[in-house]
Amino acid sequence: HKVKPTEQYAQLNENTINFSDQNTYFGNESALYFSDNFDLYKIKFDIGARFSYYKQVGPFEKYLYNIEGEIYDSIKYSKGEKIKPYYNIEPRVSLRYLINNQSSIKLAYTQNYQYIHISPISTISLPTDIWILSTKEIQPQLGVQLSAGYYHNFFQNMYEFSFDIYLKEFNNLIEFTRNVFNDNSSTIEERLYFGKGESYGMEWFIKKTEGKSTGWIGYTLSKTMRQFVELNNGEPFHAKYDRTHDLSIVTSYEIIKNLKFSTVFNYATGNAFTIPLFRYLIQGNVINYYSGLNTFRLPAYHRMDISLSYTKQKINKSVTWDFSIYNIYNRKNPYYVYYEVIGSAEEKSLKVQPKVVSLFPILPSVSWNLKF
Repeated sequence: HKVKPTEQYAQLNENTINFSDQNTYFGNESALYFSDNFDLYKIKFDIGARFSYYKQVGPFEKYLYNIEGEIYDSIKYSKGEKIKPYYNIEPRVSLRYLINNQSSIKLAYTQNYQYIHISPISTISLPTDIWILSTKEIQPQLGVQLSAGYYHNFFQNMYEFSFDIYLKEFNNLIEFTRNVFNDNSSTIEERLYFGKGESYGMEWFIKKTEGKSTGWIGYTLSKTMRQFVELNNGEPFHAKYDRTHDLSIVTSYEIIKNLKFSTVFNYATGNAFTIPLFRYLIQGNVINYYSGLNTFRLPAYHRMDISLSYTKQKINKSVTWDFSIYNIYNRKNPYYVYYEVIGSAEEKSLKVQPKVVSLFPILPSVSWNLKF
């Protein structure tokens, strides 16, 4: 892995993140895994384990700071030199119990380590996420998940139905400090807080697999929270990409042979983000007052796509024409929010208005595919 966080900058309303840490971070990762499955009465077992190894390597320069926060020395690592290794075991177990030929119950346990972190900046709604490798100070993320599900086929396997619940615990999560835009002297590790989180929810899924009309409906009700001692008074808060509702509906209808009409509809709860409750002036400077982290949300995301495809089959090849329209009702889904400042503080006419930026309006397209 090769990551240079200084090239992943965020700019919004003239606010720019500038790291004095100009290092490029290097890491090597490898893994060995095994799995086996066997049947015992009506229960099918799948067991396995993954042995992962990661190490941060040079070239790298580690800065040393005095009490005043000034650099007084540094430690330099040469190319390929081992800086910090991590060894981890990731077990996983799942079992399926057959109730009858149409129904089954599944249980699963998995444990995973992730050596590449992604840190969202919750104080802005712009989808700016900075990738960071695990280092001596930044330990790999750990996720442990438990899940259970019920699966059922009916009407001679024409329909498939499933219902799942899950719980996932996270450790060694990272978040940027609140003064990420103001402190340009610190390194990556000094701009991060470390915490934990959890995600849980339930999923419904139904699918029609045969007939002139086919398709599926999937719905997820979930909650993803994070908790950091230094943030939000130590209280849990919604993760930036927390989705309370997530709905997908996909349909396909064969009008005549080789001519098919399809629709896709998506709905999802908007991203959580932090905005100031109010602003006030101190000696001519605008000061933001925040209440809690990620207490506001962008409007919900939803759109519908349609397509009409015609396929002509030949002996050794097939040709498909596809006519589609993305976002057919031209929904202006919010991409991010920024604030427009009008007036001046000196004249006491300062106004701050939120502005919503949307992308991807209604977009028609035509494609031609040849398979041979």
